[in-house]
Amino acid sequence: MIVVFPGHGWGIYVKLGILSSVTILTAIAISYIYGKLIDNSKGKELMVASVMVNSLVHLFRPFATNASYIVGVNITNEVSTTGYDMACLRGVFDAADISGHRIAYLCFIDVVSNMGAAAACAVLLACSLALGDISGFNAFYASAAVFVLIIGIARFNIYGK
Repeated sequence: MIVVFPGHGWGIYVKLGILSSVTILTAIAISYIYGKLIDNSKGKELMVASVMVNSLVHLFRPFATNASYIVGVNITNEVSTTGYDMACLRGVFDAADISGHRIAYLCFIDVVSNMGAAAACAVLLACSLALGDISGFNAFYASAAVFVLIIGIARFNIYGK
């Protein structure tokens, strides 16, 4: 018999569940709003604003030390990530359709995305090994704040030059 939530020490799971639920519900609600913005030709503005907010979230994440700040940072992160992700996906699918090689284009984008994720893992590992766990994470978030800004310079035909 497996007991998932024993009587002692299960409070952290409840807190994580609540945090995840609030974050997911926020993402669902904001996705509808962002879809309307993108459909009304505001995708480029949404992408740039979301990238800037997400960069600030990464800079301030190390300072989130109590529950309410952590919830706020996670919700803000989800809102900003959803914003640039939806705007970028619209641009990527448009570019794939224009190229005439949709499958090849999307596969290449996926490969590049995974290479970026692997590079981020390598940066996190290097920061942690060089600076220790907490300082390493703080340095990683600072570098993520810089690298996420690169998304904002994407030039998709659907959004104009």
